[in-house]
Amino acid sequence: MHKKQAVKKPYGFPKSERLCSKKSIEQVFASGQSIFTYPIKALFYVSKPSPSTACCQALFVVPKRKFKRAVSRNAIRRKMREAYRLNKQILTQWCLESNVEVKIVFLYVASDLLEFVQIQESIIKIMQQLAQKDVKP
Repeated sequence: MHKKQAVKKPYGFPKSERLCSKKSIEQVFASGQSIFTYPIKALFYVSKPSPSTACCQALFVVPKRKFKRAVSRNAIRRKMREAYRLNKQILTQWCLESNVEVKIVFLYVASDLLEFVQIQESIIKIMQQLAQKDVKP
């Protein structure tokens, strides 16, 4: 059998773009900067690019304290992931132009379930603000 060659999908969200390293997550929370646009707060850490990881890595967090049921948390997380996936080219383009690598955590801070459109607008605003900042690694 032939192995399929990995074709890079422009709107995909592969494992390499997910922030899942415990060390990296701690680094973002410990020394990252933040941007807030209701209903999402974003913590980000900018560093020099490394050849082994993707230029942008993202993590999506919905607090258990505000949403007791996993169904609600998963639904919100799914909406956040989809909004990021459809608009990540804003961040990727900025990373490539600035020659940096960014690790970003999206925290959902609202107390109620919001529509996808509101979440998407917030994520787009956050990525545009980050792209306009003059951040040095």
